[in-house]
Amino acid sequence: MKGTLALWYEPLGGGVEVPEPRPKVELHLNLWRDLPSDTNFLDIGIMFDSQEQLKRFYLYIPARISVGHIVNLSGVLKSGATLNAVFNDVVQRGISGDGWYDINRSGVVDRVFEIERRHISLERDRDPVFGDGTVITFDEKISKSIREAGKRGYVRFRVRLEGAAATTFSSDLAARDRAFASSPARLELTEFRLNERRSFPRTISEAADRGGFHITTIHYFLIRDLEHELVMQHAPFEKVRRLEAPLWSEYVAGIDPQDPKLIEKVADRLVIYHWKVKEKPPAKPGDAAKPIEDFVAFASFRTTSTSLLFYAFVIVLLGACGSLLAAFVTQPLAEWLALEPAKPRTVLASLLLLVLLFVLITAIAYLAPQAGARNRPFKSSFKRADSPRNDV
Repeated sequence: MKGTLALWYEPLGGGVEVPEPRPKVELHLNLWRDLPSDTNFLDIGIMFDSQEQLKRFYLYIPARISVGHIVNLSGVLKSGATLNAVFNDVVQRGISGDGWYDINRSGVVDRVFEIERRHISLERDRDPVFGDGTVITFDEKISKSIREAGKRGYVRFRVRLEGAAATTFSSDLAARDRAFASSPARLELTEFRLNERRSFPRTISEAADRGGFHITTIHYFLIRDLEHELVMQHAPFEKVRRLEAPLWSEYVAGIDPQDPKLIEKVADRLVIYHWKVKEKPPAKPGDAAKPIEDFVAFASFRTTSTSLLFYAFVIVLLGACGSLLAAFVTQPLAEWLALEPAKPRTVLASLLLLVLLFVLITAIAYLAPQAGARNRPFKSSFKRADSPRNDV
């Protein structure tokens, strides 16, 4: 869990000063976790509401990403059911052209553009503080298509978070006493950040400050498996619901088309947590709305697992110790009762075994109460998932 996403653009004509008004965008951010492929996915949708000044746009991801990790999702969206699920509305397909198609929802026509590999280039960034990062550049061709569409333009793509990148937005905290607990708890922290300036490398901060978008709305969706219990969250939900398998089946299948059983494994077990943030309305007539400067979403989840193998090992170990104890104690005892001197090696081995058993019993007696204390629900100053909403 490190760093922050950054989104910015380069205006037409270049120059040091960015012309006003800045392009307005609405962001759809979906973070998929707990998938059978052991890969996390970040789906990013950008709706360009005004784009007259758009020459290029850029996305910084605080992880090492390659071109093969970026997947165009416009093709997956062509299904009517998938469009309805993504836009939470009844959506109809309209006319189409080379690399685009129109959608109609509630009488408003928007244009969806395909993000092809020829439209993007990658530049790696290595910062001594924030580590690996990748800048994705969306070229002038796709920006020109969006700019000249004459209507709102939408792009949607997926970033596969594999290997070291899988922990970009999450980290695990295992219980220190997990070896002595029958069902050890694991706490997972998920923190998603966008445009948080203090978490930028310096070069990224300068570029993002110069060409920041006017962000009007952010929809952030965190998709998790049912077995993960939500412990705390940064703010009240906009919505929380189970994944509707009939609506999302084709979209989820797009994660790994080679696995025909993916829907059976995943769809019915996922929960969608939805947070929404909007720009602040004008303070008084004549003023402009205040855009969203940055966004941070935090949630922690708890899950448990059994330690049956460990307990089986302990039982076998204790049984072996009991057998050894019987063998080493009874022999010197019989020799003593027979008034025969015990062999020094036998006596030493018996004493050593007794000392080891005493240490083992003392350690278990000491750690057991602490394990019980740690497994009790803990208190936190964060808002709990079941806490009432507080708008003060």
